[in-house]
Amino acid sequence: MVKLLEMWNLLLLKKRLLEPSLQLHLNLTTDFPQLCRVPQEIVTGHVDEVWALATHPQQQQFLSAGYDQHIHLWDTLTHRAVWSSNLGDQAQSACFNASGDVIVVGMASGKWMALDSATREVYGVHSDGHEPIQVVRFSPDDRFLALGSRDGVVYVYQVAEGSRRFNRMGRCMVSREFSTE
Repeated sequence: MVKLLEMWNLLLLKKRLLEPSLQLHLNLTTDFPQLCRVPQEIVTGHVDEVWALATHPQQQQFLSAGYDQHIHLWDTLTHRAVWSSNLGDQAQSACFNASGDVIVVGMASGKWMALDSATREVYGVHSDGHEPIQVVRFSPDDRFLALGSRDGVVYVYQVAEGSRRFNRMGRCMVSREFSTE
């Protein structure tokens, strides 16, 4: 009750300052809710673990994606999201191609997708096993894409049509055994 009275006093002061020439008549049921409205900034961000981060190769931007199934492209100069999108799956890894036009996102389900970094148009959704795709990388010349899965398999794709089409060339098994000898 004390908090409510303090707030009411502040609202009276606000009304007096904003309308000094008017007779002060406040109605508790109609004026109180209206005067309590405060402009609020909407904050964009993740609500679950973030697993994927990638820097744009040409602009001062980066993307983040995670287990909340969202991807956000951030501007480092304005500290704001340029765009946000729902991926429909938990993201595990991400990268840009060399020009920054295409984003590839590896998912926790073993799927991965390629999308346009400006329009968010999805070029394709692919599947390589059922283990999380923990790393995705384009070659420096954008001719190849490598995806590393948690089960120790590296998938290699040939990239065509401006990083919009992918043809699997093969896969490599990585040995996880090691010796201390």
